[in-house]
Amino acid sequence: MNIIAPEIPTRFDPRGSTIIDLAVTRHFNYASTANSENELSSDHLPVRYWLDTNTITYTHKIFVPNFKKYQEAIIQNPTTQFNPQSGADIEEEVKRFTTEHLQAFNTTGKWVNKRKEECSAEIKQQTKIRNKLKKIAQLSQDPRDKNLYNRAQNYLRKLHAEASQKRLSDIFENLNPTDGTSGSMPKRYLKLISECPLS
Repeated sequence: MNIIAPEIPTRFDPRGSTIIDLAVTRHFNYASTANSENELSSDHLPVRYWLDTNTITYTHKIFVPNFKKYQEAIIQNPTTQFNPQSGADIEEEVKRFTTEHLQAFNTTGKWVNKRKEECSAEIKQQTKIRNKLKKIAQLSQDPRDKNLYNRAQNYLRKLHAEASQKRLSDIFENLNPTDGTSGSMPKRYLKLISECPLS
């Protein structure tokens, strides 16, 4: 998820100027900018968003962070004793931290191909049931509703496990020695299995 927000405040109040107009995007990889329009004589400025539709959108890829490398990168950043004297000092420190965070996040992760997962009608229906039961259990705080939610969640896990097993079976059944998949795919999954911790 990304937050697209202008650099200057969008609302002016006696208690302080703040940015209250922003956009939260998900799976949206266009280059974009946000600008506050101050032509209007109002304490609340409109925001104009510019999107570069020529940006490569990585529609078939997803960014996967590596939190171990991210942690190592953050630790290596220099630290200073923070002693704010004004609101501007706090804003500057937040800006510095945000820049370091984004830089470490972007440089330690990688783009990978999306794994196509077709959910069956039963899984979609069970997901809706699970979500409804979760809301009911949260509102009622009744152990019986919590039990119903847990049962629905366990059944949904079972359906996903069966679907995942079927996908793996289809992959191995379609291995072809002529294109090299019969050698590379088993090695890949054996490596994943070896990295799993023992229970």
